[in-house]
Amino acid sequence: NLQTDYVDLFLIHWPVRLSHDAGRPPLTREQILTFDTKSVWEGMEECHELGLAKNIGVSNFSSRKLEELLATAKIPPAVDQ
Repeated sequence: NLQTDYVDLFLIHWPVRLSHDAGRPPLTREQILTFDTKSVWEGMEECHELGLAKNIGVSNFSSRKLEELLATAKIPPAVDQ
């Protein structure tokens, strides 16, 4: 869809997942679902290894979320925005 061979930077913008019925804020607790950071990051590492993303990174991660990611990441984030 992007009509390019790769992207320069691929980010997890928010470490959250929302239910299908979630609309605009405010959100209820039921609309905020568990986000599987480890699996998502593994997929992003694969994109990097395949040359589809030159760099991978995160945005809006708390210190705790970043520590959790770094504990299992093979490739550390190039960016912590």
